[in-house]
Amino acid sequence: MSDSKYVESLKKTALSSLLGIVAGFVAFFISKGPEGPLQRDFFGFIVIVFFIWIQQSIYPMIDIDPGDFSGKDWAYLGLMTLSFGFIVWTLILNSVY
Repeated sequence: MSDSKYVESLKKTALSSLLGIVAGFVAFFISKGPEGPLQRDFFGFIVIVFFIWIQQSIYPMIDIDPGDFSGKDWAYLGLMTLSFGFIVWTLILNSVY
């Protein structure tokens, strides 16, 4: 693997991981209700899916062409964001409540 492909794959993985972590925090604060956690848990899931969707707009900003992605790439990046989002959301819920 050439250095440019390695750097590109690192950028893709790092961005999807970071977006997943941010999505987990945002999902927690959106799903938290006045009487306790998970009163609006469906909106937390929608936030995580939204963060998966906005990735395609962010990649050109870091010099990655999303037109070159295959279906396998999108599945991998979406799963990374979804996994990080749910893991962070779960850790926050377990530590706070």
